[in-house]
Amino acid sequence: MVPFGVPVRKAEEFLHSKEDWVKQRLTELEKVNGRYFLFGKEVFPEIKNGILEIHENEFKGFSPSPEMTALFENYLYRLAKNYIPKRVGELAFLHRFNFNKVSVKKLKSRWGSCSSKKNLSFNYLLLKNSKDAIDYVIIHELCHTKEMNHSKRFWSLVEEAMPEYKKVKKKLRMQFPM
Repeated sequence: MVPFGVPVRKAEEFLHSKEDWVKQRLTELEKVNGRYFLFGKEVFPEIKNGILEIHENEFKGFSPSPEMTALFENYLYRLAKNYIPKRVGELAFLHRFNFNKVSVKKLKSRWGSCSSKKNLSFNYLLLKNSKDAIDYVIIHELCHTKEMNHSKRFWSLVEEAMPEYKKVKKKLRMQFPM
């Protein structure tokens, strides 16, 4: 669908100008499809005696399935419900941010958000990323408790809390695009 008032020719030109980027993103998504990640590392879940076990090294008999994916995502969700609020508290204390409450849920198109009431929400799938990428998202949302936009002042707050944020942000976008 082309935005109102934009000629189809212009939209096609824009699409063609982004062709390499789109192909790269599709290739990256194919690389992670059917694979399981926890804190930025590939893991291999297995059900043993009715219990989900997570292996860091590939083992014989591993085969991804929709059932395994559902179990693994449920595991990620439960882990995120504990890990993320604790980490938010640690980073908020360290960098002197104040927030109201933290929630963890499945967000459709973002890693996190901050409301005007300083309520923070995070996507439980964030735990697929490396710990520095998780920290970046948390710091990004904490900075919104002081600056509710993406102004120069906002990015200065992010950089003050995480000087290497640009490198981490780029890695986050490349590894698990949202």
